[in-house]
Amino acid sequence: MAVLSAAAIPYRTKVEDGRTCIIVEAHLRDDVLALIGEFEEESVDWPPQLAEDEGEGQFGMMLSILVCLGLMIFFFVTGPYDASDPWFTNGRADSDLIGNGQYWRLVTALTLHADFGHMLGNVACSLFLGATICRYLGYGTGWLLILVTGIGGNLITALTADGGHRSIGASTAVFGALGLLGTMRAMQFLLPRTFSVRFVLLPIIAVIALLGQIGTGPGSDWAAHLWGVVCGLLLGVIAPLAVKVRENTILQSVFVLVFIITIVHAWRLAFGG
Repeated sequence: MAVLSAAAIPYRTKVEDGRTCIIVEAHLRDDVLALIGEFEEESVDWPPQLAEDEGEGQFGMMLSILVCLGLMIFFFVTGPYDASDPWFTNGRADSDLIGNGQYWRLVTALTLHADFGHMLGNVACSLFLGATICRYLGYGTGWLLILVTGIGGNLITALTADGGHRSIGASTAVFGALGLLGTMRAMQFLLPRTFSVRFVLLPIIAVIALLGQIGTGPGSDWAAHLWGVVCGLLLGVIAPLAVKVRENTILQSVFVLVFIITIVHAWRLAFGG
């Protein structure tokens, strides 16, 4: 019906046997059928469906396990939070120091944790969310976007927080992954045949509710969690484009390398490398 309105074709509707019929003048019938047929042909794959891919699911799970193992091993290297430990003095997010150009902290802070429970909670969430997102977008795209949401969340927090704001933990990226997943699921209901405001908003509302429930508790860095979610929700808009390169093994491998190099290089900068 929107197509007919856009083409300035007069019509009316009538409901018969539970179906909505479009009624136009007889001499416009062929033109209307042609317009509707053309519209359906053009929109059949738009936006691209975020269908799950079994192959990517296996690779995504493997990479997610490796990432989580890396976080766990790194925790046992750095130990729990110690304000005087070089790992934390050089790697934690600090709004003043980030504002002075120490941008590596946006990345390194994501790999540090206050204690074993803090690390274990983030690892468990990262495993589930990482594997799920990679199943849709590809193992390289998925984890690179999760990292970008964490970096973005830490950056906006540093720019908007009071001076001296400090934080550590992968939870900014975890909430970024939640935002990504929320937008990705919402976009599945944007197709003309399935469009529903309720279904589009429902996953996003669920993400916001989770943020309010578990992301703003005592001792949590609610600002970083909030901005992580915002970055994830915004980045999720490009998910249909990412689906197109999901099966490109070379590109997915390149994204994994970028993911690894970004973290390693950030730590090299942290120690003056």
